[in-house]
Amino acid sequence: MAVIADIIREVSLDLNDQEPGHEYVRWPFVQLHSYLREGLIDVSYRLKDLFTSSVVIEVESGEYWQKACTCTKVLRVVGLSTPQGRITRRLRRYLDTDEFIWVGAPEAPCPVQRGKDYLPHGYSINAEDHSRFRLIPPVPYGEKRHVVIECYRQPTGNDKHSSVPDEIVPMLKQWMLYRAMMVDSENNAAIVSVGKQHQETYFQLLKLALADREEEDKQNADLRTLQKGSSQ
Repeated sequence: MAVIADIIREVSLDLNDQEPGHEYVRWPFVQLHSYLREGLIDVSYRLKDLFTSSVVIEVESGEYWQKACTCTKVLRVVGLSTPQGRITRRLRRYLDTDEFIWVGAPEAPCPVQRGKDYLPHGYSINAEDHSRFRLIPPVPYGEKRHVVIECYRQPTGNDKHSSVPDEIVPMLKQWMLYRAMMVDSENNAAIVSVGKQHQETYFQLLKLALADREEEDKQNADLRTLQKGSSQ
């Protein structure tokens, strides 16, 4: 993990703005920090896996949306779990439509499963607020259940002493150099050209990272197909 303040200083060195006693004169620290935050938010959105973790949440009872307060986006509900996070039942995802609103069994207006008999079969994520989800059918009133969710947290980069994954450091530096040079270009065609090269390198690095992930997903899919075939 790389410390944000160190990344900013390294970019400032690349910009020849670290003369002893006159550091951050042409591009102030605050300015470079703002460029880093821009790049960090963009990269984190494209490479969500680097900012995703599994979280155990106690699900509230009743038919309404559960808020995953620490999550920017719930990527999926893995399944029912123990309070310690051991999965006890996998859940299927349903779209957030009226079709999947639970109304209970045909002969009753409310879910009749309670206690150990209650077993949700799925979940949905709110189409408008991706930090909210609900179980199908909902947890009966007076009961508690836990689920494990995959939680994406969008970083802010506000704390200069916080860290970011090493994998994205080259991308962040290219974005910061691009932004710094474009702001400082003052109609200088040469600087504009160099700035655009940094921008292009930024996108190329992102493409490579995404391609690596696509290849890994493909290999995992092939492995699952192979395992499924061998078990039949």
